[in-house]
Amino acid sequence: MSAASLISKYVSHDKQSEIIDSLSRKLSDDKDDVDVLVELLHNVEINDQTLETITSYCYQHLLDGEYIDSISKLISALPKLETQVLDQVTDITKQYIDKHKADFGSTYYQLFNIHVDSKDEFEVADTELNALFALMSQIFQKQSQTSVLQLDHLLLLLLGSAEKFVSNEASNLLRWRIKVLSNGSSEFDLIWRVIFTLESSESSFQQSSAFTLWLRYLNSSKDLQKNTKYQTLLQANQYWSVLQRGLTSTIHEQRKFSVSILQLSIKSINSQLDNAFIMWDLNKTNAYLNEWARYVTLYEILAIDTSLHQAEAGFTDIAGLISPDSLIKPSWGWCLLSTGFTATIDSVRKLTTRLLLSIPLHNLYLIKDALPILEKSFLPNLMIAANMNVKVVNGKVECPFAYQLKDLITNMVKNLKQENEFQAVALSILRVCAEFKHNFAPTRILIMHGLVDGLQERKVLQYGVHDSPLLELFEIKSEGTLLETYSQTSNLRLLLNFRPNLNNFMMALKKFTKFNGFSLLHDNLSQFERYVSEIEGLEEFLEQSDDIDAKVLLLDISNQTFFLSRTEPILLAKLLESGFKKATLKSIAEELQVLVNSDEIAILESLSNADYAEFNFAVPSDDKILQLWSQIESDLQSQDLSILNNVHIKMKLFNNLYRNSTFQFEDENILVELKRNLLTNTDELTKVDKFFYKIKDRIDGEYYKSLEISFQKNPTYFPSAFKTFDSTSSSYTGNYAMVNLIQDYLDTASHVQLPTEIVDFLSELWFGVVESGRLHLSQRDLQLAIIKASLHPLVICHKEEASKLRAFCLSVLEHSATRRSLLPTLTQALVRAQLTNQEQFEKVEWLPEILVSGFLVYQQKTSYFKVVDVMADIFDKQVAHSDDSDIYQAAYGPQEVRSRVNLMAIFNSIQSREFAQSIYSYIVENESKYSLFNPVRTTDSFEEWNRLQLYTILTSLVDKLVIDFDLVLERISTEPSPLVRMYIEWILAYNSLYDDELTNKIFQELTTNMSNLKPAVATSYLRILFLMICKLNPSKEAETLTEFINIVVPGATSSKKLIRHFSLSLVVSIQNEITKKDLPIDANVRSIIANLYHSATTSDSFGQFRSGDALLWDIVEDLTLVALAGGIVLRLTDRDDIDFISEAQFSNNLSQAQTGHLRHPIGHDEKDIWAKQQLNKKKPIVTPIDSVVQSRLLQTKSGAWNAVMDTEDASNTGKDLIRSDLIVVASLVDKPPNLGGICRLSDVLGAGLLTIHDMAISKHPQFKNVAVTADQWMPMVEVTPDNVRDYLLEKKREGYTLIGLEQTDQSVELNNELKFPKKSLILLGREREGIPGDLLAELDICVEIKQVGIVRSMNIQTATAVIVHAYSTQHC
Repeated sequence: MSAASLISKYVSHDKQSEIIDSLSRKLSDDKDDVDVLVELLHNVEINDQTLETITSYCYQHLLDGEYIDSISKLISALPKLETQVLDQVTDITKQYIDKHKADFGSTYYQLFNIHVDSKDEFEVADTELNALFALMSQIFQKQSQTSVLQLDHLLLLLLGSAEKFVSNEASNLLRWRIKVLSNGSSEFDLIWRVIFTLESSESSFQQSSAFTLWLRYLNSSKDLQKNTKYQTLLQANQYWSVLQRGLTSTIHEQRKFSVSILQLSIKSINSQLDNAFIMWDLNKTNAYLNEWARYVTLYEILAIDTSLHQAEAGFTDIAGLISPDSLIKPSWGWCLLSTGFTATIDSVRKLTTRLLLSIPLHNLYLIKDALPILEKSFLPNLMIAANMNVKVVNGKVECPFAYQLKDLITNMVKNLKQENEFQAVALSILRVCAEFKHNFAPTRILIMHGLVDGLQERKVLQYGVHDSPLLELFEIKSEGTLLETYSQTSNLRLLLNFRPNLNNFMMALKKFTKFNGFSLLHDNLSQFERYVSEIEGLEEFLEQSDDIDAKVLLLDISNQTFFLSRTEPILLAKLLESGFKKATLKSIAEELQVLVNSDEIAILESLSNADYAEFNFAVPSDDKILQLWSQIESDLQSQDLSILNNVHIKMKLFNNLYRNSTFQFEDENILVELKRNLLTNTDELTKVDKFFYKIKDRIDGEYYKSLEISFQKNPTYFPSAFKTFDSTSSSYTGNYAMVNLIQDYLDTASHVQLPTEIVDFLSELWFGVVESGRLHLSQRDLQLAIIKASLHPLVICHKEEASKLRAFCLSVLEHSATRRSLLPTLTQALVRAQLTNQEQFEKVEWLPEILVSGFLVYQQKTSYFKVVDVMADIFDKQVAHSDDSDIYQAAYGPQEVRSRVNLMAIFNSIQSREFAQSIYSYIVENESKYSLFNPVRTTDSFEEWNRLQLYTILTSLVDKLVIDFDLVLERISTEPSPLVRMYIEWILAYNSLYDDELTNKIFQELTTNMSNLKPAVATSYLRILFLMICKLNPSKEAETLTEFINIVVPGATSSKKLIRHFSLSLVVSIQNEITKKDLPIDANVRSIIANLYHSATTSDSFGQFRSGDALLWDIVEDLTLVALAGGIVLRLTDRDDIDFISEAQFSNNLSQAQTGHLRHPIGHDEKDIWAKQQLNKKKPIVTPIDSVVQSRLLQTKSGAWNAVMDTEDASNTGKDLIRSDLIVVASLVDKPPNLGGICRLSDVLGAGLLTIHDMAISKHPQFKNVAVTADQWMPMVEVTPDNVRDYLLEKKREGYTLIGLEQTDQSVELNNELKFPKKSLILLGREREGIPGDLLAELDICVEIKQVGIVRSMNIQTATAVIVHAYSTQHC
């Protein structure tokens, strides 16, 4: 018996009061007396003084964590103490809040009416705050306070703290108060203001606190269907829009909370609803509930615990949500789809993209109901570069996504009904495109194209709204001329969809031309003329506007006649610059001509940009041009920075006129001499202005352009002009002019002066550009000009420059894999050199390396490199006005395939056996580089591609080569790719045709060693012989074929399947060959072949595989460019990734001169191969080699509830047997075998209690089979799934720490450092979905088991065993 019990039994009441009084005064000295005091207090009524002493003790130690248990025990013994302590806790909390106002947003803070007595101010340390929260937790768990407290409001306020710990602790405390708060009508408005304000915060943990409070409110409220305030709230759009934001959150735990909130909200509806988000007809409640149940199921599949195969199965259902006929409004379907983009697994995101693109086009307009999702989820994810999965299939560049994306946007817009809908959707699209304007350009361009096509010039967009993002896009430059043209064409055409407002329209158009010039406006002139013709007030604008640029533009695109006054020369100059109104301007030619001698630099600048070739009537007389030149000469001697800054404009104008006039210098050396005195007096300016070098570069550029034009008019003084050249110049214009001058000289010269100097200059210029990193698209013309000049026919054959030309070509090839136009230009230059002087061309010793290396340049087929081809195709077919548009040609010149066509033509035009042999020797001697004969990585697709190209070269030269037959023959057994072996067979068969000794070698191998040969080798030998035999003269063919049949017939009965199949296939071809040519074959042999032919062709398997002639080709007649460049390969495989060149590509890219030089004809496509339906019917006879592909990881769970862990200890609760305090809650697990296994392992590992959803399950045969007899010994109780939450809260009040076994974003990893509280409760989730959101909200902590393998989750039994074992090692 305890001391307190003895006192109570034997000491009088008054004496007990004295003891209590004494103990209460000494509590601060010895807190161990608390237990005695508490036991006495249960039996004795104390006086006010003693109560005051105990209260003072509690106040004194409220913020000391060591005294929390003592204070809690005292409160238990003295219920009236609780109110006083809570009052003090309230005051301290208010002081903390007042001191930390900055931690709360002003809007949120103003929701609460907090008054603090300033005289009691003091600072609360973090450890003290911890103690205060711990005390509140112990008090609130008793749930003795049944009315709303001021402290409740303070806890709601603390939810909005910027300190995550404070917010989380407040949330944990509110779990005990939510039932009181949620059932008090006076708190309704405050709670929902708190929820909605927190949700709108940028803090993820505050948002989570909002959803947690929301979920607890719904779980704790009594009969929501009868709560009129709540039913009114359901009518508001805000309720559902906030819920949708939760469902589309990138944070998994918020999505999980939100889907639970959604379920509870839907089930609580008890009124007619029809707002922007939801509709509900009480007469169809069951139908609505069923529809929403399906929705929640789909949501869990896609957004919570993503299951790819189930999502695939629900494909139609998910797409069906986006329908005007659905009981669920479309915004929820869009909401569901958007969650797939938040997945960490790429395959899930790809599936979501497919789902989005599969929505019926006529329903896409429903995106109008989910514009935030369109902006934040769909468009940003659709714009990712990885979506543009470009492939070359059967020789054609394909990217279905590009077309689908454009059509998706078009159909989102074009089927809208109301003007405000067009405006809203267009604004969302424009905002996203502007926000991501610097991201991947092609997808942005396609989206803008789709928007323009969808609007269809409806004139619904508004200035002041839609023009703001559009003007941003006017300024953005895309990579390359093609994408830039496509992008700005769509941007420009969007102006045609604005409500007519002349002033705003002209300002927007003016900005467009400022950044993009006039050419695109020229291309779309008819549309703009039509648009402007419908606007009133054109004449007034022209008369009243002071904006010259706007007036010029309006004159350009309208039919207005406007008096072109001589008093406005700037207007005339700008009209000429814009390039419009040729007929109108021609009438005032004289006024235009005199402008060139104007003193206004703005006029001269506009004139310098004019197209004098087109507007030749505006070219002034030679005297006026000479006058301009005199001004330039004078200005160049100036030391005035402003004059020098403008002189390049005059020089640019002079060059424009010089090129398009008859003007010539009396002495062309004037320009050469000018260089010596160019800017000679500017040394001081260089010191004064650090950017003066830019002025010098511009002047240099125009000077060399003058020199180039002068040489074109009088090509006689190249050596003196060349002496002025500077390869270190940083002027692009100057460098380009110098290279063009060299090109002009080479084209007009019969022989080259200064060849070494020219090559040195060009080489230095090229490597200067490369090494400085200036190999930019904007300087493509310069790069191509250098290539053309360096490989000019008069230069390429100079032996003295061989090393530099070789190095130059290798550098070009190095950059050709990722830069367009370089390789076609280089190969075109080589073709020109070959056609100009083939004999000299084939003597160039360094060419074999360049030709082979050029043919091996690998340009990615599935990368950004090929996206441009797709964009060009869409532009030509859907954007360009002209049916014969070829934007690729205009932007880049010939397609990249031109380079391979050119090289194939060169190889197949070589006449010199020595040159052909040198190419063969180069390839053989560089085995270490090419691994042609000994592949390094046998399954590497890139290596296979390389070998295919090399053997294509050798086969192209087969009629000019002497090969090492044995070396090539050995490759049959070492070459892993059947496609490459085909070329080897071709080469060997062709050589055997002209050498009986080589034929006999193969016959000997087959007759004496067939059984030891690998099947693939044996079939290759058979094919080599048959291909060769078919080209012999008839008498020799019959003799050799008879010998061959003696090998094939036994092969047809071989035990080796491949040899047997191929031999039977050859029987078909042999029969056809004998019949077709009526060969003199012995009758008995004919009979044998005929019988075998009949058996083969009538068998069930015949026709399932290629056979007979479908496996063969003509080694002489098929020596065509089409066949060599992949056509024959297509006969042997159904692979759609074969790199081949079609007949059309050869015909379109070869000149008549090239065709005339060919040794082998172009050839023809095989129509059945090009037809996809035929390709699909074919069966491969060989196994295609694929790249080694890494296995794709399966999805793991991610993201869930994480809260601060309680660590308070408490007394044990035991069973008859010595078991731990551990409770395993398996009530969510419903499969009998799993429950049986959990029961067994829980008993083995000493768990204290197991909960299951139905005690009857323990009698199930599958349960008992797995549990064996554990169910007889393991304590079990029934807790239904509906009661799990109440059970958790009950155990929490008993001091248990609630632990979820769940993989989460912030969960604690199960390792040696994790210490389980003795009183632990482990909640197991459902087998597939895991722990529901409403239960996650109640947990103290989640634990996850580290996984390093591929499979995404453990079996529930295994996972339970791991965590229970971890607990038992610490406490059993």
